[in-house]
Amino acid sequence: MKKKKLKFLIDENVPLEVGLEIKTYFPEGELVVYNEKLRGNSDQDIYNYAILNKFIIITFDLDFMDIIRYPIKNNFKIICRLKNLKISLIKKKIITALKEIDFRNVNNSLVIISNRKIKIRKFNLEIKNDNFKS
Repeated sequence: MKKKKLKFLIDENVPLEVGLEIKTYFPEGELVVYNEKLRGNSDQDIYNYAILNKFIIITFDLDFMDIIRYPIKNNFKIICRLKNLKISLIKKKIITALKEIDFRNVNNSLVIISNRKIKIRKFNLEIKNDNFKS
């Protein structure tokens, strides 16, 4: 089975060193760090770009946790909730989390990396209700 090429979009609020470290550990993947077209754009623009181009968003922006405003559409997002850590420890925690994630099983998920743990919230996007049938 062919290994899926991972595509990461590193939000501008994530230190550049983190993006470069991700590229070191996932050299076969595609990485967008500080894309000039996206710099300073709204969260909605960044989200739309990521969905259109099938990127995994890595961000510190907690607004992306809002699945109503930024729905999970056959992809997943990684939200970093790392507080009061040096960049070296932020890099270590994110790389450790990325190595532990089974990317085949995180579709329709929100991955949250915090100081103490990794949470994966899966969302079932299919609504089954007989009341909707005509």
